[in-house]
Amino acid sequence: MSHSAKEDHDYQLPAPRPPTEWTRQAVTASRPSRRADDSEGMPPDFVRRVLRNSWKWAIPLGLLLAAAAGCAVMYLHVPKYQASALIQIESKVPFVAFEQPSTVRDEARYFNTQIELLRGTVVLIPLLGRSEIGAMEEFQNEPEPLKHLQEHLAVAQIGESELYSVDYVSPSASDAATVANLVVLEYLQMQGQQERQRTQLVIDLLEQERHARSSRLEQLRRRVVELSREVTGTDPFGQGAVFNLDRALSPVDTLYQSLNEIDVNQEVLKAELQALNDAPIVYGDETASSGLFALEISNREDIRELESRLAAQRDRLTRIRKGTQKYAETLADVHDAQSALNERKREVQEELSSARRAERQLQRDRDIVEKKQELQSLATRRVKLAERLEEQLAELKSGGAQSAQLEFAKAELAREEKVFELIAARKLALQTELDAPDRITLKQSAAVPARPLNPIPYELLLVVCAASLATPFAVGALREVSVRRIATADDLERETALNLLGEVTRFPMRPVASRLRSLPAWHHREMIVFAESIDSLRTQLMLTQGLGVGGVRVLAVASAGSGEGKTSVATSLAVSFAKATQHATLIIDADLRAPSAARMLGLPNQPGLADVLRGDLPAVETIAQVGSSTAFLLPAGRSQDNPHHLLLGGRIKELFDRLQRDYALIVVDTPPVLAASESLVLARAADAVVLCLLSDVSQSQQVRRAARCLDATGSRIAGAVLSGVPMRRYTYAYDYRPRAAADYGSGEAF
Repeated sequence: MSHSAKEDHDYQLPAPRPPTEWTRQAVTASRPSRRADDSEGMPPDFVRRVLRNSWKWAIPLGLLLAAAAGCAVMYLHVPKYQASALIQIESKVPFVAFEQPSTVRDEARYFNTQIELLRGTVVLIPLLGRSEIGAMEEFQNEPEPLKHLQEHLAVAQIGESELYSVDYVSPSASDAATVANLVVLEYLQMQGQQERQRTQLVIDLLEQERHARSSRLEQLRRRVVELSREVTGTDPFGQGAVFNLDRALSPVDTLYQSLNEIDVNQEVLKAELQALNDAPIVYGDETASSGLFALEISNREDIRELESRLAAQRDRLTRIRKGTQKYAETLADVHDAQSALNERKREVQEELSSARRAERQLQRDRDIVEKKQELQSLATRRVKLAERLEEQLAELKSGGAQSAQLEFAKAELAREEKVFELIAARKLALQTELDAPDRITLKQSAAVPARPLNPIPYELLLVVCAASLATPFAVGALREVSVRRIATADDLERETALNLLGEVTRFPMRPVASRLRSLPAWHHREMIVFAESIDSLRTQLMLTQGLGVGGVRVLAVASAGSGEGKTSVATSLAVSFAKATQHATLIIDADLRAPSAARMLGLPNQPGLADVLRGDLPAVETIAQVGSSTAFLLPAGRSQDNPHHLLLGGRIKELFDRLQRDYALIVVDTPPVLAASESLVLARAADAVVLCLLSDVSQSQQVRRAARCLDATGSRIAGAVLSGVPMRRYTYAYDYRPRAAADYGSGEAF
C-alpha cells in the first residue's frame, strides 16, 4: 500500500524555529529547591493527590493496622475499679446529756480540714505501714507509694449534705474496696483518738483541781467546827445537827454565788488553756501534695501566664519539622518553660502551705489569747466582788467578832463546797460525753465494685485506631514528598525546567475513533474536552516546531517510565494532525516490548514494525488506515528478537527516510526512556522528541534523568506535554467552553 502526500496550497506552515540552548539548559539545570508550599503545610491538591495515589493500599493496610492496634489496646488495657465509702460529718457536736457549744466557728473550714486529713500524710503514712497495703501488687513496685495513693484517692461532698464520699481507684476491685475502707478506718481512729486525748486531758486537770480543793474544803470544815463550838457550844456537823448552807449564806448570798461561778469558770478555762498549749497541732503540709490547692494554683495569674507560654511553645513545636536546628531550639524552649512552670507551682504550693500553717497557728494563738482574756476578765470581776464581800463582812464583824468569824467561815465553806460541786459536775459532764456519738461516722463501707469504670477504653481506641488508619496515608504523604510527583504545569517548570508545550486532559476510556452519538452526555463532554486539548497541543507544535511538511517530519513521543500516557498522546496527536491538514499521517508503534497503539485504535497488531525491520515484509504491507481518516498505523508486530538489536545499524533511520516520501508527518510511539535503551535510538533518529508526563504519576527525578539521557545521545527535545490533567482543572485554568458536537463535522472524535 502506497500513499502520496497531499499538497494543500491554502495551508501555510511557518518556518521551523532553529534549535536554541534552552533544551540543554533544561536538562542540565540544577535541581530546584523544595517547593515553597512544603513549609506552609499541605495544600488541598497535595492531600487529594496523596489520597488518590494511596487509597488502594492505604485503606486496607490502615484497617489492618487499626484492627491490630485495637486488639493490642484491648489486650494491654487494665480496667480500673472504683470503690466508694460513705461518711457523715455532722455540723453540730452530738451529746448524751450535756449539750456543748461548738468550738468550730467556721464549719466550712472544719469540713475542708477533715478532707485534707483524709488525703494527708497524717492518715496515709500510717496506712501505708499496714500489711494489707504492702501486700497489694500496685504498691509493691511503686517508687512513690504515698503519691500514688493520693493520686487515686478522692474525697468529695455529696451535694450540700453532711455526707462525703471517699473513693479509691485501683486495677483490682477487691483492693479498691480494701483501700477505701482502710482509709476511712484509719481516719476515724485518728480523729476519735485525738478527741478523746484532748477531753481526757481536761478531765485529768479537773481531777487534780478537785483533789486540791478537797484538802482545802476539809480545813474549812474544821475551822467552822472550832468557831461553832466557841460561839454555840455545838458541832454543826455532829450527830443530829442540821447545817443549812443557804441560811449561812443569806447575808452575802449574791456575792458568794458570783464568786463561785467565777472560780469554776476560771478552773475550766485554765484546763482548756493548758489543753490548747499541750495538745499537738496537725499542720497542713500534706495539703500541698493532696491536690486540694490545684484549683487555687491554676487560677493564679502568674501560673496561667506561664501555662499560656508553654502552650504557645508546644504549638510552635508541632509546626516545625523534626531534626532541624529550629526544632531543637524550640524543644529546649519548651523544656525551659515546663521547668519554670513546675518551679513556680512548687513555690506557690509552698506559699499556700505556709499560709495554711500560719493560719492554723494564728487560729490557735487567737484561741489562747481569747482564753487568757476571759481569765483576765474573770480575775478582774473576782477582785471587785471580793472587795464588796470584804465590805459586807466588815459590816457583819461590827455586830460581833466571833459571830462574824463564824458567819465568814460558814460562807467560805459554802463557797468552796459550791466550787467543788461545780468542778465535779464539769468533770462528770466530760466523762459522760466521752460516750456520746461521734461527730464523724461511717455510714456505708466500700463494697467490691462489680463493673470497672472503663470496661472498654473508647477514647483510647478511637485515638489509636484513627492514628493507625492515618499512618499509611502519612507514609503515602512522605512518599509523595520524597518522589516529588509532577501534578501541575508549575511543578513541571519548577522541577525539570523543561518547556511546557501543552496540557492534555485525561484520555477517555473509549477508542479514539468512537462515534460521539453513541456516548452518554458526560462521556461526550469528556471526549470533546480531550479533543480540544489535543488540538491545542497540535497547534502549539505546528507554530513552534513547524510540525509536518517543511518542518519536523518525524516526531518521537517518549516518556521516562511506562504508564505515563505517551501512547494516547501520540495516537491522538497524529489523528488530530491528519484531520486538521488532511495530510497523510503515520503512527509508528515502536514500543516492541509492550505495544498498545493498535489495541487503542482498534486495529490488529500484526504484521508490523518488527517484521519490517527483520526484512520479512515491506512496510507498505503492514500499514493500516485508521477509520476513514488520513491517519495510518504501522503496528509493532511480533518481536522474536531483542528489540534493541532490530534497531541497530541505521535500519530505523533508513525506514524513516523512506516513509517520509509518502507521509507528511510520522509520529513515533517509543518505549520508556529509562526502561528500554532502544528508545534513545528512536529519539535520535527523529527530528524532535516530545517528553510526555502524566499528572500526579511522573516523578521529577525520573523525568530529569530521561531528559539527560536524551540530551546525551544528541536528541532534540522540543518540550514536554503534561497529560492526564483533570477535566475540571483544565477547563478552569483555561476558562474553557467546549464546542458543540456539530463542530466536529462527521461526528468522529478527531
